[in-house]
Amino acid sequence: MQILIAFYISELYLQVIMPERFIKPILIIIAIAMLAWILFWLVFMASQKKKGIKISFQAEVTFFLFYVYVIAVMSLTIFPLPFDRLKVPNDNGINITPVVKTVKGLMEILSTPESLSTEHIFQNIAGNIVMFIPLGIFLPLLSARYRSGIRVFILSAVCSISIEFTQLILRQFEINRTVDIDDVILNTLGALLGFLIIKKLYFTRI
Repeated sequence: MQILIAFYISELYLQVIMPERFIKPILIIIAIAMLAWILFWLVFMASQKKKGIKISFQAEVTFFLFYVYVIAVMSLTIFPLPFDRLKVPNDNGINITPVVKTVKGLMEILSTPESLSTEHIFQNIAGNIVMFIPLGIFLPLLSARYRSGIRVFILSAVCSISIEFTQLILRQFEINRTVDIDDVILNTLGALLGFLIIKKLYFTRI
């Protein structure tokens, strides 16, 4: 099953029109990630079998999809992939002032909806929210202790801060990653949105 999903993902990327310099690292990441998953899952299943614990097919699929999600987030935020980024004048790539930049971006979207910078701003705001929605969905499915909005909020904030801190370190090695406190806020909002979605659709009592 895992190999089939990996093959499907690879074909999907190959069919999308994008530079070869982007496709190659993505496929390498997928190949390494799938190999690591298979090795981990074999060891994990063997240990669970010794303990007499049976893992359901639904749980196996959920764990695997969560693993794919984590790899995807790491690819977008940490791995040095050759993304083309819009250069903003007088922007050093580090923002520690919360909300102000996002509010200015929303105002620019409303005032000049057709500009290239507006498209970039919208993708950044929406992308940061959407990226963490699956986290808010997966957490309560994977563990009953995260069927609490407060715990989802805390863990998602910690994960987002960890990503930003890693990006700050990567900048010291000339890997162009932006560090933005607003990303933490938007990521956390996305996780809470995902939590509300799964709570409404799947759980009757959380």
